[in-house]
Formats: sequence, structure tokens, C-alpha cells
Amino acid sequence: MLARVLAAAHSIRAQAPNNSPISNILSSHRPLGHNDAWPMSQKPFPPPYGILTELLVTARRSAGVTQKVLAERLSIGQSSVSKVERGLQRLDLVELQRWLSAIGQPSLTQFAAAFEDRLVEGTAAERRWKRPSRTAKR
Repeated sequence: MLARVLAAAHSIRAQAPNNSPISNILSSHRPLGHNDAWPMSQKPFPPPYGILTELLVTARRSAGVTQKVLAERLSIGQSSVSKVERGLQRLDLVELQRWLSAIGQPSLTQFAAAFEDRLVEGTAAERRWKRPSRTAKR
């Protein structure tokens, strides 16, 4: 399949005029999905999500559970656990409860309380994130 895609791309490149938009795209050496407007190393979620991932990692480590063991318990790949812990993939509330159950501690209620406490403390980045909107001068 990949060979057919590459052959088709080569055929299109050969037929396209040199400065056409299609030849510029096909001659680009960037990885698939690369976007200049969003650096690949930048986390796509706001700072409070960092608190959630930090608390998840702390809970997993304090329970003595590795990413690999957690992944096995959740029936997912270890790379998915890593992506969530690095803030590159989100969890919804149902998944969060499933993760906490697989870790064995804390309960969802305890986790939410710890999250709220950390959010209230607020780091400089979090304070910037929840900065009040400015009113227009009249």
C-alpha cells in the first residue's frame, strides 16, 4: 500500500509544473502532519492540565506502578500512558476514573480535591492562564 502511495506521489510530482502549489507540497521534506503554526514540542492544553498530569504521575509512582503495568491493566499501549502523562493526550472523566482504579489510589473524589487545592495555589503560568479579561477604556 505504501509503495502505491509513494509511486502515485512520484507520478504527480513528475506531472506538476515546477513552481505549482502541488510540487511545492510534494517536494517538502517535513514529516507528515507537520504544522509550522503549532510547534511539535509544544503542549496543546492549558496549564491546569499540567496539574492533572502531574497528579496522575505522582499517584502512579506512589502506588509503585510502572507505565507498562498501568498500560497492561488498562489494555492500552505504554505509549498511550506516556502521551497522557506528558500532556499530549487528554483523558475524559470516565477514563480518569478508570486510570485511578487501575492505579489503585486515590479515589476520584480525593484526586479531584487534590486538583482543586493545586489549582487554587496556582503557579505563575496558571495565573496568566486565568487572567481576568481587560475592559475597554471609554
